[in-house]
Amino acid sequence: NLKPHAGQFPIVDLLIRRAKLEKLHGTYLSKWRFLLEQQGDRRLHTTYKLWMARTGRTSAEHDTGGTLQQFPRESRVRELVKADEGWEIAGADQSAIEMRTGAWIANERRLLQFFNEGVDPHIATASWIKAARAGAMLDEWQEDMPRWMSDVTKEERQAAKPPNFGFLFGMRERKFQATALNDYGISFSLDECTFVRKGWFTLYPDF
Repeated sequence: NLKPHAGQFPIVDLLIRRAKLEKLHGTYLSKWRFLLEQQGDRRLHTTYKLWMARTGRTSAEHDTGGTLQQFPRESRVRELVKADEGWEIAGADQSAIEMRTGAWIANERRLLQFFNEGVDPHIATASWIKAARAGAMLDEWQEDMPRWMSDVTKEERQAAKPPNFGFLFGMRERKFQATALNDYGISFSLDECTFVRKGWFTLYPDF
């Protein structure tokens, strides 16, 4: 990894820049050009699948050369893709799509409120678990929720993903324990699994 040495030697900065350009050219530009030449209608076509990824997010069927499922952030590249006159390109945010769908189906009042107010559900869950471990009741946490949420670390937010996704899909304690360890590298004792599961359904009772 050359990034820790950036700015120390001119050759390192050039190598980092070259790697970024090779990624941009190899993953996107050359493949898009090939697709445009093959498809011949000045449009890039991608077949999206709604049922492949376990997370519920879309995945894309790779055509010869590539797909538009992955798109670089660089504005110079994004400006290359434009809609025809009279049309617009729409964007969809698939973050926490599983929880959004679950909240809608179950009409889970608190989670729907979080989404409507732009609250990160992982930070909210992490802050409630943290508050519950400190002995706070749900109404006490709600009254001081901004403070609890501001104290959530990156690691604590990550640790809230296993309960948010696991209990949403009906996991019990042992399955949750194994999934948290295997998929997230986070170790919970069975007593912790029981505590977290009870706390999760206290926070989201409509599930």
